[in-house]
Amino acid sequence: MNRTIRFLLMSFLLLMSCNLPQVLFTPTDPTQTPEIDTPFVTDSSTQENLSTAIPTESPTETPNTPPIGNVTRELDNVEKGFAEQMLEVLVGTHPLYSGESLRISNGGEGLLDFGDNVRLRLFNDSVLGQIRLESAPGTPLDIRMFLENGGFTGSVTEPGGQVVVETPNGAEIKVLGTNFFIIHDPIREITAAGNFAGEIEMAAGGELRDIPEGSLRWVGIEQRISPSIPFPLNMQDFDLIAREQRSPLTTFRFGLSRLQPPEILSVEVDPEIVFIGEFCPDNEGIAFVEVDTLAEGGLTEVIVDWSLGELSGQVVLESDDGEIYLGEVGPFEQFGTVELQVRATNLAGIETQAQSVFVDVIACIG
Repeated sequence: MNRTIRFLLMSFLLLMSCNLPQVLFTPTDPTQTPEIDTPFVTDSSTQENLSTAIPTESPTETPNTPPIGNVTRELDNVEKGFAEQMLEVLVGTHPLYSGESLRISNGGEGLLDFGDNVRLRLFNDSVLGQIRLESAPGTPLDIRMFLENGGFTGSVTEPGGQVVVETPNGAEIKVLGTNFFIIHDPIREITAAGNFAGEIEMAAGGELRDIPEGSLRWVGIEQRISPSIPFPLNMQDFDLIAREQRSPLTTFRFGLSRLQPPEILSVEVDPEIVFIGEFCPDNEGIAFVEVDTLAEGGLTEVIVDWSLGELSGQVVLESDDGEIYLGEVGPFEQFGTVELQVRATNLAGIETQAQSVFVDVIACIG
């Protein structure tokens, strides 16, 4: 009996000695983490809600749709992306996706190709947006884009394919082939397209005209398509000068430097004497100006600068047929002699200034 009690007592003490560390002590190692059942992590529905709440799109994210072409950086800087705040500076060759935009700066130059059937060479200070492919697989390429600034040369070699370019002043250029250039000058609000060799059309203001080989057409804010103008540069020369000058717009003006300066044939002012004062309440103190001009390829602007004592202003005249420009100057609210100075600028940026004409502003006596 005593032996049995002793055996049981020893067994109980041995069992207690094994369990006491787990009962009396907690882990002191800070790296030890107990296993906890966490429905927040394992619940798939919660994970889906979190993924939709946090934006995952980034400039480098690849769209699910296949690319429509490739962009190669040839000189700094060439950027692309779906939004202006998401443009990335490129190194080497990258795929282009429908809806992306390109920006060339810092003396940059980029090459945009669509399977070698259509190639565009973009030059410095150019922005090309809304680039998209609208043709179905297996059909000739139908490429659309919006030129905001600058310009490019290009080639269309696929039979039946086309490139359609729109610009901010309402011009649309359709290139059916082969070699061409397109520029948009946002300062002067001019779009021009040249045909080195092939078939090109320009549309604006309800008009549609083809551009003969070796010439160009342009359109301004009035959406009037110009006559065709011979253009002396070939595509290789255009590329070379645009690269050296770091500007397709400067290259365009250089190519037109052989144009003759514009001529101002006459400046007429009506009336030459303007009456103002309380006794002439119906007289608005305004003079009407008519300018007759002659310019090879048309004029981009005709401006009247006027001054009366310490007052001065500027009026841009509007064209009725490309040669006659009309506008009104005033109203004048003080007496004196107004000096009117007319300036005409052609497509190459060459300016001609006419001799001053004068308008007298005197008091109206009832």
